[in-house]
Amino acid sequence: MQSVLSEKRAAGPARASKLDRFRPVIDAILEADMTTHRKQRHTAWRIYERLKAERGHDGGYRRCGSVPSTN
Repeated sequence: MQSVLSEKRAAGPARASKLDRFRPVIDAILEADMTTHRKQRHTAWRIYERLKAERGHDGGYRRCGSVPSTN
């Protein structure tokens, strides 16, 4: 008798992140930060706040914090 728990679930297609449509904006912010002083660069929290205020991002902060920086 084979256990139901041992069967692997078929992996479905990867879901798109809510953050994917904002990637060009985030990349532009980080690219611009490369030319500013270190203390003047955007933090992940500041990028998140800008996306909410300027672009209507309705996702959570956790995903914004996981975006790799270009430092």
